[in-house]
Order: sequence, then structure tokens, then C-alpha cells
Amino acid sequence: MIDVKKYTKRITILQSQDVIDDIGNVDCIWTVLHRCWASVNCTGGKKFYEAAQTNVQDYVTFKMRYCQKISGMSATKIRISYDNKIYNVKYIDDYFEQHKELKILAEEVL
Repeated sequence: MIDVKKYTKRITILQSQDVIDDIGNVDCIWTVLHRCWASVNCTGGKKFYEAAQTNVQDYVTFKMRYCQKISGMSATKIRISYDNKIYNVKYIDDYFEQHKELKILAEEVL
């Protein structure tokens, strides 16, 4: 049994959609796929140096109740909006395929 009291943060899951404009250009837009409650845990990060500039990547783990439309999605097709920040999804884990909880590893978009 899952303790739903631990899901105290509101997140929005965004889905990538390709849209063709009037002259045939393809644009990627992000639309709302699902809003839910989740637990959020900063799992660390790493520093890297590029063009004499220090960048920091922050990884965050989101845990939420199982949702079939999200578990079947490709990680590259969704993002998470939380606390006025956007996170690219790296991995979606349905622990032992129990269909109770999803664990999503994401990286903040800089």
C-alpha cells in the first residue's frame, strides 16, 4: 500500500507535440498532459566546465502514483514543470512493474 500523504508537491507533466505552421515549418510545443501530486527529492548533481564557464546540473527524483498514460511515454517526449522550473525527464521507473508508483528521474533545464 502506498502512503499518499507523502505526495505534497504539485507538478505538471508536459508532452512534446510537433506543430506545422502555415509555411511548413515544424515547431515543438509543450502541452499539459497531466497534473498530479508528487514527492520531490533532490538526488544530487554534477559540475562541468564548458567554454570557461562553470555549469551545474541538478537531478531531481519525482515519485507519484502510477499513471498509465505516463508510464507508457518515452522519456524524451515529456517534461515536468515544478516550482517555476522545467525538468527534462531522463528515466521513468515503474518499480517491478507493480503499477503502484512511478519514480521519475529528471534534470533541470538551464
